[in-house]
Amino acid sequence: MKIDKYIMRYFEIYEDIALTEEDRQLYKKVLELFSNIGLKARIVKDRIRNQIHFRITNSMDEITNSLKKIQASISHGNAPQLSGKFPSFSITFGNNHAQSDLAGATVFAVSNIKKNTKVAQKMLIPANFGIGSDKFTKETLAKKVISNIPNVIKDPALAQFLEQLIEVALKKRPAVDPEVMDSIDPDTRRITGIDFGEILTPIMLADTADEIVFPNGNSMLADVDIKGRPYSVKSASGSGTSFKAIKEYMDKFQEGVTSGKIVLNKEEEKIHKFFRAFVDAEGKNVNKIVYASGVADTLEHQALAKLIGKNDFTYEDLITYSEGFSDYSEFLKAVYPVSIAGGYKIKEKDRPNGMPADHLYYLGKTDKVPKAKSAGKPSFDANPGAAGANILTYILGTSFLADSKKLEKTKTYSNLIKRILGNVEASLAKIDITKDGKITIKSIPFSEMEYQFQYHAPSHIPGNNLPGFHLVVK
Repeated sequence: MKIDKYIMRYFEIYEDIALTEEDRQLYKKVLELFSNIGLKARIVKDRIRNQIHFRITNSMDEITNSLKKIQASISHGNAPQLSGKFPSFSITFGNNHAQSDLAGATVFAVSNIKKNTKVAQKMLIPANFGIGSDKFTKETLAKKVISNIPNVIKDPALAQFLEQLIEVALKKRPAVDPEVMDSIDPDTRRITGIDFGEILTPIMLADTADEIVFPNGNSMLADVDIKGRPYSVKSASGSGTSFKAIKEYMDKFQEGVTSGKIVLNKEEEKIHKFFRAFVDAEGKNVNKIVYASGVADTLEHQALAKLIGKNDFTYEDLITYSEGFSDYSEFLKAVYPVSIAGGYKIKEKDRPNGMPADHLYYLGKTDKVPKAKSAGKPSFDANPGAAGANILTYILGTSFLADSKKLEKTKTYSNLIKRILGNVEASLAKIDITKDGKITIKSIPFSEMEYQFQYHAPSHIPGNNLPGFHLVVK
């Protein structure tokens, strides 16, 4: 029954990616086999080629060894490039496979774990250790996680690393043993801090009797509540918070502006409308970004409006414009002036905003051949309309990010976000795992921080993240 639920969980995706019935049955059977041999996989679609494949959260060694159990082999030579970050490969079942309908079948896959790294992103989040919205103390939380580590982690060194981190958080040991740390690579330590840090934080900050609750998915501002106080957990370089996550606070602020209880000057009014665009505009993130760009009205936005001959353009207009190009270099030549319209310079040379990493090569500005990635020319060759629209959207997004960093605007942006959040009783918990196996943590109330506008996403997936803000410690 568990396997059926596990499989059906991914069938929701199938309607969206239009699998044939034959593919549906193939992926169902393969996913069930993966579950039986301990591989953790999900079915996704490559955004560039629309290629259905598995994303497997196991190392290549684990995958290779496990596939031998089901008469399947791996090949890296005949698989399309499905990720610019992780290895792509094909899985082929033997011609004499025990299940005749799988004999000779081939599926594509990607390992979500970098070579020599023991974890993938989101592998160590609370939900994967069976933590829902139950109430815990620090001791019961630690016990729950430790009991579930064997169900989640198969690598002995990683399992020991996590157990000892919990002991460090409980102050039962000063640091992870040096011999354990020797087996943990920097990427594993970094990702563990980001995801497992959501578990370690309440164990470290809570008093013995304090109630710990992990909010459901609707509580986007807080990762965990400790004694009724929300905490946003960050590690390493951290990540931002989208405006969508603080919509309830933005709506309350909007009510105050509308009623006249909150007064804004002209500059604040413009920035407030800009912030609201990310929650009020309809459609996907890319639609919101393009709409917000019109509100911000940067020099890049104005240049693009002239280029396509339309002031109030939409994301769909950008697709239509880009479809007029079949050659990637010609497209880049056409849009390059938009990327430099803001007048930003590095050593008196134009600093373009938002251009793909390979633009210098395809504009003839360098002889250095770019590394093969999904972004840039590969995505454009696969679908000029969508790829071009994404590049232009990314240029717009990075343009209002650059605009927000101008000295005369930085303080206004920060103060307005602070006013929107008002007296929210929440704190930032900055947690990091050091090279010597210790845990450092610092808790700072939101009221004691500054804020910076933020936008980051891949140039070929500009809607991957919605703009928002960074928390900045004073």
